[in-house]
Amino acid sequence: MNSSQCETYTHVATQHCIAVLLPFPEGWVAFTPDGRYKFSGDLASNFWHAIHLCRFEPGELDPYAPNLRLNDETPLATAAPRCSPSP
Repeated sequence: MNSSQCETYTHVATQHCIAVLLPFPEGWVAFTPDGRYKFSGDLASNFWHAIHLCRFEPGELDPYAPNLRLNDETPLATAAPRCSPSP
């Protein structure tokens, strides 16, 4: 995959990464820095999790990490906290 095809979403105030979107010919995956993800379509083995040398396809870790995969209704990031005005 060409790295120029991915999109990184950054919190403007903190400059922290919120999520990364990777488009594929038949689908997409978006994931957060803590490993949570959601996807649609056929990823064609382009996205997976790895623990040591063991590779896990999307959904394989669901029984062991139920909050890893986000459902369609769950946002990737919650609303940013309001910043108090500078004195």
